[in-house]
Amino acid sequence: MKDDRLLSIDEVAQRLGVSTKTVKRLRADPGSDFPNAVRVGRRVLWRLSDVLRYIADLES
Repeated sequence: MKDDRLLSIDEVAQRLGVSTKTVKRLRADPGSDFPNAVRVGRRVLWRLSDVLRYIADLES
């Protein structure tokens, strides 16, 4: 089942084991395969399923 829970930048950084600054760098890098964020009002969030797929791709 696809998990579409939305994660904050802090939660994404924690799952990746990096700083929030690194998440911001990955997001800004056009050559990166980092998942696209979703804007909800002023907040920038990521789908959990996209983050998990990104992590799986890094590990393979």
